[in-house]
Amino acid sequence: MGGLFSCLLSEKNDVTVIDHKSALAEKIEKDGFYLTSPAGERKRYTMKARTNSDGMEVQDLVILFVKSMYNIPVLTANKAIIGTDTFVLSMQNGMGHEEVLRQFVDDDHALLGTTQHNAAIVALGENKHNGAGPNAICNLSGRSELCQHIATVFTEAGLDTSVSTDVQRMIWHKLFTNASVSILTGILQVKLGYIAENSAAHSLCVLLIKEAVAVARADGFAFDEAEIIDEVTAVCTRSPNGITSIAYDLSKGNKTEVDTISGAVARKARLLGIPAPHTETVVALVHALEGRGNAHMLSS
Repeated sequence: MGGLFSCLLSEKNDVTVIDHKSALAEKIEKDGFYLTSPAGERKRYTMKARTNSDGMEVQDLVILFVKSMYNIPVLTANKAIIGTDTFVLSMQNGMGHEEVLRQFVDDDHALLGTTQHNAAIVALGENKHNGAGPNAICNLSGRSELCQHIATVFTEAGLDTSVSTDVQRMIWHKLFTNASVSILTGILQVKLGYIAENSAAHSLCVLLIKEAVAVARADGFAFDEAEIIDEVTAVCTRSPNGITSIAYDLSKGNKTEVDTISGAVARKARLLGIPAPHTETVVALVHALEGRGNAHMLSS
């Protein structure tokens, strides 16, 4: 997702990618970044890339696309590029990022965002844009006029973006997809389309959505259960070849963000006294898969 946004924003803006992998930074600097559109068009984009922010000036906007467990160390290491007028935007999965952002910027400049775009890594310095959809951003202060210009820049780059004023509701709305579809694609190791096409997988997805909606309702945010199910299913059908970050991480044996996604729903459910047994189960399953390792894989 960082590669996707960097490519599209780079055509009209000064973009610098910061990634700890030196091979990726060198590849982007030398050869550019390649992105294949949902229609199959492969295009080269040019931008700056580096492994750290040493010597960089204070930036207008910093976008976080790292795994959520790395937010604090990444922002700490790059705090020199965050000034009093810098906006810091998290478009990451899960819940709870606002408390991290508040350690580095005030509520006017701390932004949360949601996106229905989906991208996957093809090779070093090359991504595939699998599906598109609307984006929404908001700042923690609710003063939407302060970040309208960012939404405009995104929209002009082909990332259709609106500004919301209801932060917590937006967080819950995004969480419904991630705590159902994203988690299941990781456990089942399938693409998004499978969840909509397979009746058993879709039934599991619906159970997870219902639990999350019930927890959100107890938290003071009423959502129409049927509408959310339709919306989440539409995400799968709109981007059938989409690969979620949890599916990718589990395929590589990496640690996932499950604790800020389904784990956040489970914690909130326990706090509010709402039963969420299916959500608790998928959290445990993801953690079990994280610890699997190649040594425990079956071979033919």
